[in-house]
Amino acid sequence: MTNIKEYISGNSGNAFFLTCIGSKFKKDFEKISLPYYERYCKKYDIGLIVADKAIDINFKKFKSLKDPGIQRLLVPNEIYKYYKKYEYLCDIDIDCLPGFLARNIFNQKKIKNNELYLIQPYPKVFKKKHLGKRVSLLRKTYIDKSYPLDSLFIASDVEEGKLLGYKYKGPWATIGTCLGTSKTLAKSGLQIYENIKKIKNFQYLQSYRIDYYNRIYKIKWLPYEFQAIWNYEVALNYPFLFHENYKKILKDCVISTLFRVDMLHFAGSWPENSIFYNTIYRQRNILKKYYDQLDSYLSSKTKAKQYGKVKYSRKFP
Repeated sequence: MTNIKEYISGNSGNAFFLTCIGSKFKKDFEKISLPYYERYCKKYDIGLIVADKAIDINFKKFKSLKDPGIQRLLVPNEIYKYYKKYEYLCDIDIDCLPGFLARNIFNQKKIKNNELYLIQPYPKVFKKKHLGKRVSLLRKTYIDKSYPLDSLFIASDVEEGKLLGYKYKGPWATIGTCLGTSKTLAKSGLQIYENIKKIKNFQYLQSYRIDYYNRIYKIKWLPYEFQAIWNYEVALNYPFLFHENYKKILKDCVISTLFRVDMLHFAGSWPENSIFYNTIYRQRNILKKYYDQLDSYLSSKTKAKQYGKVKYSRKFP
């Protein structure tokens, strides 16, 4: 008897697993995220396994273990025991959506045991502190005047390590996506889970996990586009969305981003991420005619021809 369910069966040896413990989160997953994963998993023959109940029900002695994020650590071991056909697993958040043209995240070189693939947490051309300052100023200006401009959100990797009491100097990835062999994820999840039992007043699971991974496992990095952070996408490309005058095009900006990145992560509980819960992303928008043709056109073998100077019949826009 297990508290995990295989929503999609794959034959490639690869599987995603998501954790949505509680009826509300399960409903959000099935209504919002599942259609995206169905499309993505069927395209690449990937399995999809979901944990919708606590794996360890004997957590009363350790209150912190009831947290869904901590119960999530035990899911890989369940898969390792009950779904032997999946050699490789990718742990992913339910609020991280595959893009419409997304590449296969499992399409890496042979992944070895004791290796973990994390996602580069921010675009390489920008520094974390720079991005944090952009988001913080937008929040303070348009959401809440009391929002601090010197919070942990603007910390550099080195500063964050010092403030949290860890030696690891970064980059501090969002552990919303973690890829490895089933054996490695099962082993690491159990180890961290047991360690947490020994820590009084445990907090900052994300920071603890990546610090632990860095000490025990070999970390490799996948491009930022496999977990593009919506906060950063807004700050860099659509800062005007923070202003109420632009609410009408918010959905179109999300869809545009989903056609550009591999995975889009609405991480955290700030207002700019709430669109994940109140909008069903469909391609019924002002650019539907363009998006309906984009995938097939990009993948076509159309050969270029010489036409000379191409003239247009109308002005732009």
